[in-house]
Amino acid sequence: MNVSRETLQSNKFLKQMKNIVLRRLIQLLTRIQEEEPEKFEKVQETYGTVIKMGAIEDVKNRDKLIPLARFATTQRASISLDEVRYSHTFGS
Repeated sequence: MNVSRETLQSNKFLKQMKNIVLRRLIQLLTRIQEEEPEKFEKVQETYGTVIKMGAIEDVKNRDKLIPLARFATTQRASISLDEVRYSHTFGS
């Protein structure tokens, strides 16, 4: 079977599959972030850069990926943008 990469990339079924897998992955990462912060730190060590790039490049899922992104600070190991916004609002 000889199938070009372009054919696979333009296949409607594969685009739908990609969206389903991505949606489930974001749901899983969100659940881990909320329920198991220690595990989420490990995820950040491995995939933090990918999550940040996704938040920049994937306009459709940006609002879901931004809360998952963590950034290094001088005061903590990492912090989300929501935590930055909260700390500036309440002066912590």
